[in-house]
Amino acid sequence: MPWPLSTSRLVRSASGDGGGTSNASVVVPVDWERFFEDPAEGVIPLVLQARSKSVLRKIYAMVVAQLFRRAGDESRRQTFSALLDELMVDEVGLDIVKQRLCVVFRHIKEDRKARVRMLEEGLQDGERRVEIAIPEPEPDPPPPADPDPVPVSADEPSARQAFKDVFASLVRQRLDAIQADSNWCRRNRITPPFLVSTVFAGHWESILRDHFGDSMADHFPGLLKRIKAHPPGERHAFTRAALEEFKYRKVVWETWQGVWTDLTNPRPKPAKPDSRKQKKGLLAGLGGGKPNKSRMTMQQWRDALGKVASHNERTARIWEDLLAEHDDYLPPLREDGPLLMQMFGRSAKGLTKEMEAVRQIVAQGGSYGRVFDAYQAKRQLDIALVAVSYRYPGLFLDREKGTLATLLAGAREKQRAALYPLVTRYLSDYLGRPPADDDPVAL
Repeated sequence: MPWPLSTSRLVRSASGDGGGTSNASVVVPVDWERFFEDPAEGVIPLVLQARSKSVLRKIYAMVVAQLFRRAGDESRRQTFSALLDELMVDEVGLDIVKQRLCVVFRHIKEDRKARVRMLEEGLQDGERRVEIAIPEPEPDPPPPADPDPVPVSADEPSARQAFKDVFASLVRQRLDAIQADSNWCRRNRITPPFLVSTVFAGHWESILRDHFGDSMADHFPGLLKRIKAHPPGERHAFTRAALEEFKYRKVVWETWQGVWTDLTNPRPKPAKPDSRKQKKGLLAGLGGGKPNKSRMTMQQWRDALGKVASHNERTARIWEDLLAEHDDYLPPLREDGPLLMQMFGRSAKGLTKEMEAVRQIVAQGGSYGRVFDAYQAKRQLDIALVAVSYRYPGLFLDREKGTLATLLAGAREKQRAALYPLVTRYLSDYLGRPPADDDPVAL
């Protein structure tokens, strides 16, 4: 299938992070919505037109090669190649493969659009920019293997259930690493933020398993087949080993971003087709001689409308469960969705390391504010600073010490809100002027 000329031009200007390339001839950012969705020239309609898996593989390879064409993109090209290989098993039909690839491409579309928005906003007032995405998942050492639950029947857990259980528990591990001092919270009647709450971690695991698990499993038919080949009592352990293998986890990471984007965003209703019959005659064949099979019939429109309604009901349930009020933690806001999605791209070990580094900086005393300024350069420490504050409240949440105020004294209010939105939201009472020897205690 030939690549449309204008889309080909778009691809050649699409290798940057959203704003074109270093080529001086490229003067406007890529219109990513048109690039992916344009009915006549877009990537996704082109994927949906593929008539065989071999043609689909060629289209997919060309798109990935052009989207990730820089020297440093080799790892992502390999990851997306492995993602396609995972889907291209004999048991999965062509239409199913196309639908699941569209999920991945729409995630890339939204990511590129977000980068364009970030570039357009610019570095106003010279503020340091916060990166909006985690580029690669970080490796985690495998945790001690828990014994598999005793099967309740000869073939349980199923391969699909084992995948859902392990995927959800792996993502939860990131929250387990940053838990608050729950005893201190209870004694002081403090309701912790969702990220550092053990109760929310369990709730998040249930949401991942119940709302996202099946959609994630659908993207791994090859792995499900291999899981099923193992005895039921070994399926959890085998799945955990597979998903924690670093190269494989990159495929899971890319897939997870696409599934999250798909399931957490409502879909627009399809346009109602014109019920009037097309006129036939001398002009009917001027468009190439064949009727336009892409036009929806009324029945197809009703079917599509029903699918959109079902999807949007599912999306609403996800957000309702995720944002529900709870006595044991401060629930997330809708704007926290990307943060929760990106937690799988972090490692429990990396989060723990950041927390410990901040704790040691403060514990050593002296000019720890200056040491922290140097450490935070090129790092995103918002999560770590909230977590370490609730883990060691005697060190960080003592108003007389003014620890947080000292750590962030070098940042202007606007910059601090941009770099540390969670700290600003949950710990603003501790961000006043640092106390001096001859000043009254801050806050």
